[in-house]
Amino acid sequence: MGRVVLPHGLRGALKVQLYRDGTPILERVERVALDSAGGAVRRVVASAPLDGRHRRVELEGVGDCDAAEALRGAELFVEVGDLDPLGEDEFYCALLIGARVETAAGVSLGRLEEISNHGASDIFEVRGPRGEHLIPAVDDFVLSIDVEQGLVVVDWPEGEGGDPEEP
Repeated sequence: MGRVVLPHGLRGALKVQLYRDGTPILERVERVALDSAGGAVRRVVASAPLDGRHRRVELEGVGDCDAAEALRGAELFVEVGDLDPLGEDEFYCALLIGARVETAAGVSLGRLEEISNHGASDIFEVRGPRGEHLIPAVDDFVLSIDVEQGLVVVDWPEGEGGDPEEP
């Protein structure tokens, strides 16, 4: 979900930079996992109000600024089972990380390594033997997504990794 950028105040609150701006998930989950140099820990979320561009997250068991400082730089995760249930054709984008990406002709472009957003749509960042590809996550390019199989099929132009004869 994000990364702890610094402690906030004397009572152990954390200033968290979210990887996806505006997500309300931290307001609705009961617990999070933090992965830092000190190892992974799970904590109950006491509160997580929006604070400018960040979330000010208060966790049970983190009660002073020294405990918060020890978590600086920690990655913050929410387990899929703790998220809201989804509709029939919905999925969480994070579940696509690591998925195989192929053209409609069955040519492998690599693995989906990251999903970013630059305003108009999400962008699938795919890396593989044919290099890196930035694929807009829109219907014109993404033909199908199978979360269970870990497969994304895309309409990708020849000469851009979609030509099987390309070296």
